[in-house]
Amino acid sequence: MKKILAFIKPHKLSKVTLALHRIEGLTGMSVTDVRGFGRGKTADEHHSKAEELADFLPHARLEIGCADRD
Repeated sequence: MKKILAFIKPHKLSKVTLALHRIEGLTGMSVTDVRGFGRGKTADEHHSKAEELADFLPHARLEIGCADRD
């Protein structure tokens, strides 16, 4: 059994969900709305580094359990 953890942009959730429904043997997934920051750029490049750290962006966290062969 493998656990897949993925963070995607919320507006991509519908497309990802539809694609996952096409996978035979996939029994389900969990979705959590989260906020965070990382290596990506912020919307406004004029922020200082300290200000960038406070700008948490919304993401959807996907947790998927699947068989090792999948």
